[in-house]
Amino acid sequence: PCALEQVDCCIYQVAGAGYLGFCLRAETPQPAERVILTLVTPAVDEWHAHLQAHGVEVAKPPAYNERYHIYHLFARDPNGYLIEIQRFDDPRWSD
Repeated sequence: PCALEQVDCCIYQVAGAGYLGFCLRAETPQPAERVILTLVTPAVDEWHAHLQAHGVEVAKPPAYNERYHIYHLFARDPNGYLIEIQRFDDPRWSD
């Protein structure tokens, strides 16, 4: 069962503190620009500072997403893939 069910996503606990989420989308993913790897941590701002200090491209600085009740940022890895670093603020989420 889902550890957390969102509007169009389901987050599964796969091991200990490891989670894997799947979201429904109308179209299938394309290379790089359509794939997102999400890392969950309470330290979003700290990661933002760390990434900036190391010259990583931050595509979207930390912001609150009302729809999903998350605080998150987006960065790009060296291959152009989007990396999301997020914190769940949904009261149903337990970390």
